[in-house]
Order: sequence, then structure tokens, then C-alpha cells
Amino acid sequence: MQQELELLLERFSALEAESSTVDIAPAEGLLVVRADGIKQSKRFLKDELENPRYRTALHKAVGITFRMWRDWAPEPSRPFILAALRLSDEVSFVLNRGDNYYGRRILKITTTLASTLSGAMSLAIAPPVARKSPRMLSVAAFDGRPLILGGEDELVSYIRCRRLLHARNAMAKVLRLESEFSDSQLYDEAPRLADDIHRLGREVGARSLWDRFDRAVSGSALYTAGSGKELDGRTLPGDPQDEGIVRQAVERACGKGRRR
Repeated sequence: MQQELELLLERFSALEAESSTVDIAPAEGLLVVRADGIKQSKRFLKDELENPRYRTALHKAVGITFRMWRDWAPEPSRPFILAALRLSDEVSFVLNRGDNYYGRRILKITTTLASTLSGAMSLAIAPPVARKSPRMLSVAAFDGRPLILGGEDELVSYIRCRRLLHARNAMAKVLRLESEFSDSQLYDEAPRLADDIHRLGREVGARSLWDRFDRAVSGSALYTAGSGKELDGRTLPGDPQDEGIVRQAVERACGKGRRR
């Protein structure tokens, strides 16, 4: 699994770098935009296994973003967002193959999607008292990274890559918060324990901390555009091996985005 993760990260990092140089997304490919929270992990997630308030806020923000982009897209391109993967403080949006009034311009789509999610999350995470006073609002910002994928099989591989990485990071956090391992032992000593999913799994298992791991990954969800006007979301288990669930969701979502 460690070698698989390294190969997947190398593959999709190269695709991400290549995609960032493309002006117009190909009509027959799948454009994915990954929105990564800027300093949100440090603010909300770093020092606790789970943060239900943050998870609920990000769930709401994803729904708001979907509805706004649905309404902005012309009828032939709806739903414009086909699916979304939520892991920790990142959301990967899978977009329709069809045209829209952004003309498939990657830079425009990426920046607008990231800014939409940033605004939605800033409102969703704010306590009620802060909404009455703009000075008390704290911005929850996301950057955006485009990725052009060839089709559904590559999307399934991409989702597996992100889930494996999320599982690895969650194991490292569990050991940092719930065991004797120090930050330096996890992140500084070579070879880095925090980079090795096999070694992390052994250490988590040896300390019977899998229940803590389940809490650490409890914010994982895969959304698909439903038959109505909302996203249908389902919580994903921490084990990334259940590709059948992911593939069914991908086929259902991408089937809605095929041109007729």
C-alpha cells in the first residue's frame, strides 16, 4: 500500500502540474478542482481527533457551493458539479463535461469555485453572534488546484489516492495525540514515520487505537448530484479498500454529465 500511495501521489502531482498550464479544459475529459483549506487544519483540526462543528460547517458549505453553481449553469450543463469528495479540510469537486458561461476556462473556474467555497465556509463556520457583526467574522479560505482526468477510471484512482493520503495523515495524528510519539519522532527523524502508511498502521494496531482512527477520519464523505436539486452525500469508512462504493458513485454521477 505504501508503494501504491507513492506512485499515485507522483502520478497525480504530475497531472496537477500539467493541468495548471492548460487554458481551456477539454470537453470530453473530467475537470476536478481540489479546494484545500488555508491554515484551517491548524485552526480547527490539528489538536483534536475530530471537530463536529467544523465537519458540519464544511458539509453546509459544500451544499451552498453546489446550489450556487447549479443556478449559474445553463440548463444543458446542469448539474454543473457532478460529485464532491470531502476529506478533512479539502474538497475535490468533479465538474460536468459540458459547456458553461465560463467557457471551460480552467483559471476562471478554479478561482471562482475556490472563492465560492471560501465565502460559504466563512459563513457556515461563524458562530451566530459573529454573523450580526462583520468585525467578528473570521475568513475560512481555500485555494484551488485544477486536475484534468481522462475519465471515470482515473477519477476512481484519484479518489483512492486522496483517501489513502487522508488515512495516512489520520494515523499520524492519532499517534501524535494518543500515544507516546513526539512530533519529532513522527515528522523529523529519517525515514519519516509520518510518511509510511505501513509503519503507521502497525503502530496504531499495536496500541489498539483503531477506534481513535475511526474518529479521526469521521469527516470523510462522497457527494453525488441527486435527482433533485441537492447533493446526495454518504459518509465514507476509513478503510480505502472499498472501491466498489466509490466506483458506483462515480458511475452514477458521471452518467448525469454525459452529453446527450
